[in-house]
Amino acid sequence: MNPLARWQFLISDRGTPLQAGLIDASTARLAVQIHPLWPVVRIVDSVGTDVAVLFGTAIDHQQHFVWKGKVVWDTPTSGGDLRRAFEEFLFELSGSWVCVVDHKDLIAVYCDGATTISCLYNAERRVVAAAACQIFSDEELVKRQHNMSEIFYGGDTYFVAGLTAYDGVSRLLINFRLNLATWQAERIWQAGHDKRSTWDAADYARFIAHRVKQSLAILVADGSVAMTLTAGNESRILLSLLRGMKDSLQFYTLDFARASADVSSAKELSRRFGLRHLLLRRTKRSNDNVATWRKRTSYSVGGVNAYFVSPAPQVKYVLNGNYGEMARAFSHETTDAAFERLTPRDVLDRLRLPATTRNLHATSWWLNTLWNRETTAVLDAAQLELRYGCWASTQIVARDELSLWIAPLGDRAVLSAMMSLPVAFRKAEKLCTAIVLENWPELLDVPINRKFWRDHVRSLPAILYNIPVVVQKVHYEANGWWRRVRIRLDL
Repeated sequence: MNPLARWQFLISDRGTPLQAGLIDASTARLAVQIHPLWPVVRIVDSVGTDVAVLFGTAIDHQQHFVWKGKVVWDTPTSGGDLRRAFEEFLFELSGSWVCVVDHKDLIAVYCDGATTISCLYNAERRVVAAAACQIFSDEELVKRQHNMSEIFYGGDTYFVAGLTAYDGVSRLLINFRLNLATWQAERIWQAGHDKRSTWDAADYARFIAHRVKQSLAILVADGSVAMTLTAGNESRILLSLLRGMKDSLQFYTLDFARASADVSSAKELSRRFGLRHLLLRRTKRSNDNVATWRKRTSYSVGGVNAYFVSPAPQVKYVLNGNYGEMARAFSHETTDAAFERLTPRDVLDRLRLPATTRNLHATSWWLNTLWNRETTAVLDAAQLELRYGCWASTQIVARDELSLWIAPLGDRAVLSAMMSLPVAFRKAEKLCTAIVLENWPELLDVPINRKFWRDHVRSLPAILYNIPVVVQKVHYEANGWWRRVRIRLDL
């Protein structure tokens, strides 16, 4: 087995030798090899026939437990569309998982609602893996590799719309399945305004709180849990929903220069509300460790994460607030109504990515998969599928920790509800306040995302070190301002 293979897996419809260190979870037609850190679940139909193998953490909101061992899918008895029935079965789950289905004419790979586990694939070799180094040798990858300057300049850049650093290696995006009969990625869902037309923002906020609180309770009942505690909105939402469970959790905060506001807020929250809290130091990686991290992530993302080890408590589950930013509509602007139809260049501009030929072609393909091309729907899909699906999940397989990482807000039902909130409500960042007021209002006594003078002083060295990133952001904001002026002047 490749020594980089922690948190890795392989899926293929061709026979492949079992790699050392991986366990065999194969189905009738598929070779499935999984690192033993992943929990594995077998899904069978009503008569006990194998349907699928799932690995990761699947949270069942109907039965109120985390899937283990074997789970029965209540197969429809009246015929109908088995594929749709099975997808609806999966769509009810939250958590972080990959499901490999091998049942009759359905042979495919599905991921959780936020595709939190990296899935790369090559149709020629007919292999799905967490990292490109599990598909091709180092020598082959060098021949397929693109220029890295555009990905590693300027901070948290990444490859968009299924692209990777290598020709022939594609990324499975959020809301897509990989059809293993054709080896094509197919859209299965698009988030957007749901059919609860009578609901207002308060109704959606209550639904989100109920659904997330249910996920948290199921995880706490299943094993030890830790959560990152920061000064931000999403951290405060999760904390408010843990009010009756706080004594069962270990909270922690990473302590480094740019996190000074997080450290100040976390200390104050812990002191006032009796939280078990740890400050953990982020440490610099060695050059060899940086190279290993890059390889584990298939050279997919830029930014500082490659250069620092961010520790976490050794527990069964570690919670984070990823994907909750969807409730804040970062990609929307006041001039959006002026766009009758967003172009690939418009989408890349909102994502702060260069309009290279590769990016334009890939983004054009992605736009053509959308069922709803209204501006609001496109921007929401771009933020979720292209930003978070191509940046956040790429790093999950690079971790050194042994814990299972869960993003309770990265749940298909929760994401749909967040994107159904009015854009003005989201831009004003009102969801956090609405949920916290309903569940633990005293938490708002500690300001959200507030920096004190000492925090600005501590952040100064990091700001100076990251001058290229600051320049890039100023350049982006200037371009956005000029674009808005041109729209209003109809130039």
